[in-house]
Amino acid sequence: MRKNKLLLLLVLLAAVATGAWAQTQEPATYKITVAEGTEDVENWDVPKEAAEGSPVTATYNGKKKVKSVKAVKKAPAATDLATITADYEAKDGETLTGTLASNVKISIAAGATVTLKDVNITNLGNNCDWAGINCPGDATLVLEGTNTVCAGRGGDGYNNYPGIYIAPDKTLTIQGDGTLTAYSNDSQPYGAGIGGGYGIACGNIVINSGTITATGGQGAAGIGSGQGAGCGNITINGGTVTATGGTYGAGIGSGGDGNGNKGSCGNITISGGTVTATGGNYAAGIGGGENNGACGTITITKGVTSVKATNGEGAEGIGKGKGGQDITVNIENGANVTAGPTLSLTSPAVGQVIGSDGKNYAYGSLPTGVTAVAKICYVSGSNGLALALTDEEGKMNWSTAQTTCAAHTPAFTGGTWKLATKDEWDNMINAAGSYTNLRDGFSSVGGTNMLEDLYWSSTERDSDVSKARAYYFNFIGNWSFVNKEAIAGYVRACLAF
Repeated sequence: MRKNKLLLLLVLLAAVATGAWAQTQEPATYKITVAEGTEDVENWDVPKEAAEGSPVTATYNGKKKVKSVKAVKKAPAATDLATITADYEAKDGETLTGTLASNVKISIAAGATVTLKDVNITNLGNNCDWAGINCPGDATLVLEGTNTVCAGRGGDGYNNYPGIYIAPDKTLTIQGDGTLTAYSNDSQPYGAGIGGGYGIACGNIVINSGTITATGGQGAAGIGSGQGAGCGNITINGGTVTATGGTYGAGIGSGGDGNGNKGSCGNITISGGTVTATGGNYAAGIGGGENNGACGTITITKGVTSVKATNGEGAEGIGKGKGGQDITVNIENGANVTAGPTLSLTSPAVGQVIGSDGKNYAYGSLPTGVTAVAKICYVSGSNGLALALTDEEGKMNWSTAQTTCAAHTPAFTGGTWKLATKDEWDNMINAAGSYTNLRDGFSSVGGTNMLEDLYWSSTERDSDVSKARAYYFNFIGNWSFVNKEAIAGYVRACLAF
């Protein structure tokens, strides 16, 4: 009889024998089984269990030749939250499922990747002053099915915690194909949907995929910090994200001021996905809550599917909250952003530039991180017209020119990108002193001068639309009109404010 003594670390997998693992509730101990379909299974002698990291000795007492042995670790079975009756820490590789029925605290082990599969944590009552899911260390949550999570309430009936909490200087990553609804609580909520709580700072948040709806409580962001607290960096790389701030809280970013402190956040980067962010009263859609403290840079790239940000009264769509500190905003040209920084022009003057933060500057005096996006070419009181610093790409017919200008970015709350009318072109030419001054006046502010060629206006020549003619200005000095669909012209987007 041939004996082969084999040293395994976790599981057997061989030509004549395989093994598989099932993790027990004790995280450091594993059950050992021989996999179904193993040949000559009755001649394998394996221990019933072993501690994680310890060697496992398996002995084969049969007559066949053992070709190879491989260890395989099998994912543990899902943990049904309905069976949890004491505080519980989910381990790496674990799946949580079901409805939590007890007033207990659910945490994620540091460094663990845990799957949420049809989880419902919404029944925490009084004297449960903690988040629905607590992440004291780095953690990754993988979404499957439909998941809903909210925090409990303190003994006074108030809830100071978020639906999902990530500790300061740690990173929470959310991904998967499922959905997640996270909120502070239905009763007296003061925490974020995902992030921090009332006076409770939080770490970094990364969203890679999934369908996520996050709602903040009083003074808290939907995703980000709670009232009077700070938050780390927020990164959205994909997924469908809907974030709504509570009163005074941003949709994505910081909460409002409170408890003697200002809400703050780190950098906010959105490079993919569909994002809808709505700020509470006096709060930005993306950025700062009311009276926000220092926040990092907001960056939105053209990799996004779409970003829509809606601000509360007196706040910027993307930027600072009412009364808050300025926030640098960078929106990549071509990014599909339907609301941007609020135009906040102070004594606008012809020749100044409008920055990516929505403010006006003398060229050369823009702050670090702010880029010029338009040149002011006409002012009448507090209203006026600015032209983009470069032409739209290529020549196009009149209809395409209209839609292209309307989609020009960055978008601004309080301003409209459009194709200028004939009268508006005349106003800008007169303000410049001549058509050549207007045409050649962009290189001096970091832009590209217009060409000695045809540029469309939005004004049609005939009331009879069947004639399909519209005006253009030829920058060799004359107006004319042509068939608006058959002729291609150059386009320079105009920002009306």
